[in-house]
Amino acid sequence: MTESKFNECVRTQSKRLYLIALSFTKNQADAEDILQNVYLKLWNCKKEFESNEHMAKWLTKVCVNESKDLLRLHFRKRNVPLEDAVNLSHIDDTQDIDLIKAVMSLLQARILFLRLLCHCQKIKEPLYICFILKICK
Repeated sequence: MTESKFNECVRTQSKRLYLIALSFTKNQADAEDILQNVYLKLWNCKKEFESNEHMAKWLTKVCVNESKDLLRLHFRKRNVPLEDAVNLSHIDDTQDIDLIKAVMSLLQARILFLRLLCHCQKIKEPLYICFILKICK
């Protein structure tokens, strides 16, 4: 594929492919990552397309597959926001929930304190991370 043909394809297909990826991921950054992967596959593709329509269909299929692959990734399935962690169904006792909320509140307060401390003292990021790890032990 020539560079000019590739650039024309990016110009004409980007909006459509981006909307397809966004419809799967519901996330702008993930949709942009998918689009980047799709165009990388197109650039590395040795296949000769019969027509622009054939290339558009191929790009659509690659975009859908990339979107599904991203949704299947292990880290996306197990990702739970910290605020929702106390609402897990296996915790029934209200005392346990109160304890978890108290611990989370304490951790958040310590992290905020460390951010303030680092900002005031201009501590570099690696040291800041070490402080957080030490306090969370």
